[in-house]
Amino acid sequence: FFFNDTATTEIYTEQIVGSVRCVQETGNGLGEILTIIFSAFDFWTVKNITGRLLVGLRWWSKIKPDGEQDWIFECKLDESKLNSVDKTFFWGGQLIFTGVWLAIFIINTLSLKLTVAFLNLFVFALLIVNLYAYYKCSDEKKKQMSDLATRAGSQVAGQVIKSSLMQGNRA
Repeated sequence: FFFNDTATTEIYTEQIVGSVRCVQETGNGLGEILTIIFSAFDFWTVKNITGRLLVGLRWWSKIKPDGEQDWIFECKLDESKLNSVDKTFFWGGQLIFTGVWLAIFIINTLSLKLTVAFLNLFVFALLIVNLYAYYKCSDEKKKQMSDLATRAGSQVAGQVIKSSLMQGNRA
Protein backbone atom coordinates (compact mmCIF):
# COMPACT_ATOMS: atom_id res chain seq x y z
CA PHE A 1 0.00 0.00 0.00
CA PHE A 2 1.62 3.21 -1.16
CA PHE A 3 0.52 6.54 0.29
CA ASN A 4 0.32 9.07 -2.49
CA ASP A 5 -1.76 12.11 -3.37
CA THR A 6 -4.87 10.05 -4.07
CA ALA A 7 -4.66 8.08 -0.83
CA THR A 8 -4.29 11.27 1.21
CA THR A 9 -7.30 12.84 -0.51
CA GLU A 10 -9.36 9.73 0.13
CA ILE A 11 -8.43 9.76 3.82
CA TYR A 12 -9.41 13.42 4.17
CA THR A 13 -12.65 12.95 2.26
CA GLU A 14 -13.67 9.81 4.16
CA GLN A 15 -12.84 11.52 7.41
CA ILE A 16 -15.07 14.52 6.71
CA VAL A 17 -17.96 12.79 4.94
CA GLY A 18 -17.95 9.84 7.32
CA SER A 19 -17.86 12.07 10.35
CA VAL A 20 -20.66 14.35 9.26
CA ARG A 21 -22.94 11.52 8.09
CA CYS A 22 -22.35 9.21 11.05
CA VAL A 23 -22.78 11.93 13.64
CA GLN A 24 -25.99 13.18 12.01
CA GLU A 25 -27.52 9.78 11.25
CA THR A 26 -26.59 7.81 14.35
CA GLY A 27 -27.02 8.96 17.86
CA ASN A 28 -25.05 6.13 19.37
CA GLY A 29 -21.51 7.52 19.29
CA LEU A 30 -20.31 5.44 16.34
CA GLY A 31 -19.74 8.57 14.24
CA GLU A 32 -17.66 10.15 16.96
CA ILE A 33 -15.55 7.03 17.42
CA LEU A 34 -14.95 6.69 13.66
CA THR A 35 -14.04 10.38 13.43
CA ILE A 36 -11.44 9.99 16.16
CA ILE A 37 -10.00 6.87 14.51
CA PHE A 38 -9.85 8.49 11.05
CA SER A 39 -8.36 11.67 12.52
CA ALA A 40 -5.67 9.79 14.41
CA PHE A 41 -4.85 7.74 11.30
CA ASP A 42 -4.72 10.91 9.18
CA PHE A 43 -2.49 12.67 11.70
CA TRP A 44 -0.06 9.76 11.84
CA THR A 45 -0.07 9.26 8.05
CA VAL A 46 0.56 12.92 7.25
CA LYS A 47 3.17 13.27 9.99
CA ASN A 48 5.13 10.10 9.29
CA ILE A 49 4.61 9.26 5.64
CA THR A 50 3.00 11.86 3.40
CA GLY A 51 5.10 14.83 4.52
CA ARG A 52 8.32 12.89 4.11
CA LEU A 53 7.46 11.40 0.72
CA LEU A 54 5.77 14.40 -0.93
CA VAL A 55 7.75 17.34 0.42
CA GLY A 56 10.77 15.84 2.20
CA LEU A 57 9.84 17.25 5.61
CA ARG A 58 9.80 15.48 8.99
CA TRP A 59 9.13 16.51 12.54
CA TRP A 60 8.96 14.80 15.88
CA SER A 61 9.41 15.47 19.55
CA LYS A 62 11.44 13.71 22.19
CA ILE A 63 11.61 13.96 25.93
CA LYS A 64 15.01 14.86 27.35
CA PRO A 65 16.30 13.14 30.51
CA ASP A 66 15.39 16.26 32.52
CA GLY A 67 11.75 15.89 31.38
CA GLU A 68 11.77 18.81 28.95
CA GLN A 69 10.20 18.25 25.53
CA ASP A 70 12.42 18.92 22.51
CA TRP A 71 10.88 19.48 19.05
CA ILE A 72 12.93 18.53 16.00
CA PHE A 73 12.10 19.94 12.55
CA GLU A 74 13.90 18.54 9.54
CA CYS A 75 14.02 19.34 5.84
CA LYS A 76 15.83 16.55 4.01
CA LEU A 77 15.76 17.91 0.47
CA ASP A 78 16.28 21.11 -1.44
CA GLU A 79 12.63 22.12 -1.59
CA SER A 80 13.04 23.95 -4.88
CA LYS A 81 13.84 20.61 -6.57
CA LEU A 82 10.66 18.85 -5.41
CA ASN A 83 7.79 18.01 -7.75
CA SER A 84 5.58 21.12 -7.86
CA VAL A 85 2.39 19.04 -8.11
CA ASP A 86 3.29 17.15 -4.93
CA LYS A 87 4.15 20.37 -3.10
CA THR A 88 0.97 22.10 -4.22
CA PHE A 89 -1.14 19.09 -3.33
CA PHE A 90 0.46 18.66 0.08
CA TRP A 91 0.27 22.30 1.17
CA GLY A 92 -3.13 22.83 -0.47
CA GLY A 93 -4.52 19.76 1.27
CA GLN A 94 -3.16 20.88 4.60
CA LEU A 95 -4.64 24.36 4.27
CA ILE A 96 -7.97 23.44 2.68
CA PHE A 97 -8.87 20.62 5.06
CA THR A 98 -7.78 22.62 8.09
CA GLY A 99 -10.12 25.37 6.88
CA VAL A 100 -12.94 22.91 6.24
CA TRP A 101 -12.70 21.50 9.76
CA LEU A 102 -12.59 25.02 11.21
CA ALA A 103 -15.78 25.85 9.28
CA ILE A 104 -17.47 22.64 10.49
CA PHE A 105 -16.44 23.52 14.06
CA ILE A 106 -17.88 27.04 13.76
CA ILE A 107 -21.14 25.76 12.24
CA ASN A 108 -21.61 23.17 14.99
CA THR A 109 -20.73 25.69 17.69
CA LEU A 110 -23.25 28.21 16.35
CA SER A 111 -25.84 25.42 16.09
CA LEU A 112 -25.15 24.63 19.75
CA LYS A 113 -24.12 21.06 18.94
CA LEU A 114 -21.38 21.34 21.51
CA THR A 115 -20.45 17.66 21.74
CA VAL A 116 -19.93 17.49 18.00
CA ALA A 117 -18.19 20.89 18.05
CA PHE A 118 -15.74 19.58 20.66
CA LEU A 119 -15.02 16.61 18.40
CA ASN A 120 -14.48 18.99 15.46
CA LEU A 121 -12.13 21.04 17.61
CA PHE A 122 -10.11 17.90 18.34
CA VAL A 123 -9.76 17.15 14.61
CA PHE A 124 -8.92 20.80 13.87
CA ALA A 125 -6.24 20.75 16.59
CA LEU A 126 -4.56 17.70 15.05
CA LEU A 127 -4.53 19.38 11.64
CA ILE A 128 -3.14 22.62 13.08
CA VAL A 129 -0.33 20.75 14.84
CA ASN A 130 0.74 19.11 11.56
CA LEU A 131 0.38 22.35 9.61
CA TYR A 132 2.41 24.34 12.13
CA ALA A 133 5.11 21.68 12.43
CA TYR A 134 5.52 21.39 8.67
CA TYR A 135 5.67 25.17 8.39
CA LYS A 136 8.50 25.11 10.94
CA CYS A 137 10.27 22.44 8.86
CA SER A 138 9.98 24.24 5.56
CA ASP A 139 12.60 26.88 4.81
CA GLU A 140 10.74 27.66 1.58
CA LYS A 141 7.44 28.37 3.37
CA LYS A 142 9.19 30.54 5.95
CA LYS A 143 10.80 32.54 3.13
CA GLN A 144 7.46 32.87 1.32
CA MET A 145 5.76 34.14 4.49
CA SER A 146 8.62 36.55 5.14
CA ASP A 147 8.42 37.85 1.57
CA LEU A 148 4.65 38.20 1.86
CA ALA A 149 4.98 40.13 5.11
CA THR A 150 7.65 42.37 3.58
CA ARG A 151 5.49 43.09 0.51
CA ALA A 152 2.43 43.75 2.65
CA GLY A 153 4.44 46.05 4.92
CA SER A 154 5.81 47.92 1.90
CA GLN A 155 2.33 48.35 0.45
CA VAL A 156 0.94 49.64 3.75
CA ALA A 157 3.87 52.03 4.16
CA GLY A 158 3.41 53.22 0.57
CA GLN A 159 -0.29 53.86 1.16
CA VAL A 160 0.42 55.76 4.39
CA ILE A 161 3.02 57.95 2.66
CA LYS A 162 0.73 58.54 -0.33
CA SER A 163 -2.16 59.41 1.97
CA SER A 164 0.05 61.78 3.99
CA LEU A 165 1.28 63.52 0.85
CA MET A 166 -2.25 63.91 -0.50
CA GLN A 167 -3.47 65.38 2.80
CA GLY A 168 -0.43 67.73 2.84
CA ASN A 169 -1.30 68.97 -0.66
CA ARG A 170 -4.90 69.74 0.39
CA ALA A 171 -3.82 71.89 3.32
